[in-house]
Amino acid sequence: GPDAGSSDGGPSDAADPADAGCFGPGCDPVVGIALTVDSSCALTRSGAVFCWGLGDHGQLGDGARARQRTPVAGQDLPGPATAVAAGGNHTCAVLTGDGRVCCWGSGEFQQLGDGLTGGRAKPFCFLGGAVAIAAGERTTCATLGSGEVMCWGGNHHGQAGAGTVVDRGPGEAAV
Repeated sequence: GPDAGSSDGGPSDAADPADAGCFGPGCDPVVGIALTVDSSCALTRSGAVFCWGLGDHGQLGDGARARQRTPVAGQDLPGPATAVAAGGNHTCAVLTGDGRVCCWGSGEFQQLGDGLTGGRAKPFCFLGGAVAIAAGERTTCATLGSGEVMCWGGNHHGQAGAGTVVDRGPGEAAV
């Protein structure tokens, strides 16, 4: 829409990606979106992920930690994605084929799945067999093809479903 890219109700200061409906060479159609308060990502039919907005924690995945006012690719995913999710300051995608989960951005609460509490401006891929992904402010969950749900990251209120209130790594928390 004409005002969709603005947070103050006025016209956007950048081209509105929603108006384009597609990205990249050949106008690859958008099939999914993920939004946070400060950043947005689009998943295209071919499995490419484009992100824009605030990138100070690396959540755009382009290797920079800067604001991008227009969609950028460059997540260096090892293959096409089938799903994308965005949390507080992190983003994750599920890869087509093997179902690996790739995450980037803030990892302060282990929400990237690497077992560390630092951030990454490029994707870290792990797990496998995922068919869906969801990201909260500090927690990430993946649904596996078996139906099992794996959650990791912030768990101060038990949101990782592991029966404790300790932050969890990806191998520690099955729901």
